[in-house]
Amino acid sequence: MSLANAHPFGMNAGGWHFSHGIEALGVLNIPSGPPVGEQHIRDVIEVWRRVRPDMYRLFGNVARTYADAARAMGLGPERDLNLTIAGDHPSEQYLMASSGLEALPLLGSACDERDGAHLAEDLAIVEVIDRRTGRPRGHGERGNLVVTVLEKDNFLLRYDLEDVVRWNLTPCPCGETHRRLFYEGRVRDLVPVGEVEVLPIDVALVLYEFPEVSRPSAEYQIVRGRGPSGALRVRLEYDATAGVDAPGLTRRLGERLRERLGVRAELELVARGGVPRFAYKAARVVDG
Repeated sequence: MSLANAHPFGMNAGGWHFSHGIEALGVLNIPSGPPVGEQHIRDVIEVWRRVRPDMYRLFGNVARTYADAARAMGLGPERDLNLTIAGDHPSEQYLMASSGLEALPLLGSACDERDGAHLAEDLAIVEVIDRRTGRPRGHGERGNLVVTVLEKDNFLLRYDLEDVVRWNLTPCPCGETHRRLFYEGRVRDLVPVGEVEVLPIDVALVLYEFPEVSRPSAEYQIVRGRGPSGALRVRLEYDATAGVDAPGLTRRLGERLRERLGVRAELELVARGGVPRFAYKAARVVDG
C-alpha cells in the first residue's frame, strides 16, 4: 500500500504528523509537498507516474493543479497516475469531520453513523459558546469551540480555538454516549451580511447544486467589505464556452442563496481560470 500526500513540511507541521502516522501503519509514504514551482510539479508528477500511488491525500485545489500539469505533460491523471479528481464537494468536509479524521483529530473519534464526531469527554471539557455573549450554544447551533484539556501533556484552560462548530446532541445509534460536533469553518472566514453570518461552506453547498459552476469543481471567492454589508458578494467561475445563459444563471443562483441563507447576493461570474489558485488551502474569503 502506498500513499502520496501534499501537506507542507515547513513551519506547518501537518506534513510531518501525517507522514509519521501513515508510516507507523506500514504504508509507503510518498511526501510530495504543495505544487510550488514548475520544476517541482514536474518532478512530483514523474514520481507519481513511476510509483502509481494506491491512494492520495490532497486538498482539492492541490489535486487539480497537479492534474492540470499532468495533462499539459501529455499524461492522463487517472490512467497514468492513478489520480482521480473527486472535486471539493462540501459534503466531504462533513464526512471527514464526522469520522473524527479532520479538524477534530485530538477530540473526535470515528463513528460509522457519520453524523458528527464524538468528543473524548474523558480527555477534555468541550464548550460551544456564542463568541459575543460567552453563553453556551444548544443543539444545532453554531458557536466557537472552547476546550479545557484535562491531561498534563497538553493542558489548556478554556482555550478558544476560533473554530466554528455545531452541536449534535441527539443520542447516537452507535451506542457511544459522548456528544458529537460538526466542524463548520474558521472564525476568520465569517462574513457578516446584515444580521446573518455566512461561512464558505454555506455558499459552497448552494454552488454544488448548479453543475454550471461546480463541474469539475466550484471555484469561488467571497468578497468581504470593510464595514457592514447588505449583500453577499461572490466571485465565481463558470464555463463561458458552454453556451451558458449567464444572466439566467446569476438570477437562479441569487434566488437559491436568498432561499437557503436569507441574504441578498451580488454575483460576479468569471470565465474558468478567473479565480486565483493556491498551492495549499484555497482562500475562499478575501477582503475587498
